Amino acid sequence: MICTECQRKIPSLKHRATKLNAALFDINSRYHKHLGDALCRIDMILEEHGFQPVMNNYNMMTKHVHESVGDGLWISASFYRLENSGHWEVVVYVN
Repeated sequence: MICTECQRKIPSLKHRATKLNAALFDINSRYHKHLGDALCRIDMILEEHGFQPVMNNYNMMTKHVHESVGDGLWISASFYRLENSGHWEVVVYVN
């Protein structure tokens, strides 16, 4: 699809979701000392790719998030605190 105003090709939703998941992979690939830092980074990545940030509403009592981020896509995120180190494991993706 071509933008009528700028005449540039508009990436498909599938392409945007693939790019978004690739950016979120960095969050998944390491442990986080502070969960808040990871949540802020997730929201920044969502905004950078044109989707709605949703982690600012995260309730620390839940260990899972499933929220709409726009354009029919949903973010799924799970959080687990490691007992030995106290660091956080975060698994996040959109579909």
